[in-house]
Amino acid sequence: MPVLSGDIRFHYTDLFAGSGFDDARTGSGASSFGRWFSKTAYANNTLHNVWDVITGDESNTGDTEYRGIAVYNSHATLTLIDPKLWVSDSNPSGASIEIAIDGFAASPIQQRTVPQMFSGVGMSNEGQVPLSGATAQTLTWNSGITKGAGLSLGDIPAGYAKGIWLKRYVAAGTGALDNDYVTLKVEGDSAQ
Repeated sequence: MPVLSGDIRFHYTDLFAGSGFDDARTGSGASSFGRWFSKTAYANNTLHNVWDVITGDESNTGDTEYRGIAVYNSHATLTLIDPKLWVSDSNPSGASIEIAIDGFAASPIQQRTVPQMFSGVGMSNEGQVPLSGATAQTLTWNSGITKGAGLSLGDIPAGYAKGIWLKRYVAAGTGALDNDYVTLKVEGDSAQ
């Protein structure tokens, strides 16, 4: 059976690790700041599953926030070949969303230690700009909304996950909006 859309899962991340996968911490959107894989997958189509509410003060003065997310290939045996990540849908009246790929290689999650998903030490708060690689390189942000403009994640073997970064920008003076949303999409190929 090929790698299906249900085999590709988005997981939160955490700044702290447990002693093994079974002890991996549960994550949330409020603290998904990179570094370690969280065993908690985020619920699709759920309001505020990654981002907090944009307050009136934040929309008045403007705000930029970041999150680290893991893209997990949960298929039992097949590699997700050349997957692409993109923003497939968002509210054009809402916040701007950009995506970036961390420089750390895809990591196996079923191992004796919780895998580090991101290079560096992660972020200490949601306003800290994340960096990539041992030399703290600036990330390349992408706002493409088509598969063709999407970012290549590189092959993700079965049971592995790859770290991505999300950036939400709210321009100063943005009006209040109750139903702000964004939909991320990952598609690739498999051997079957």
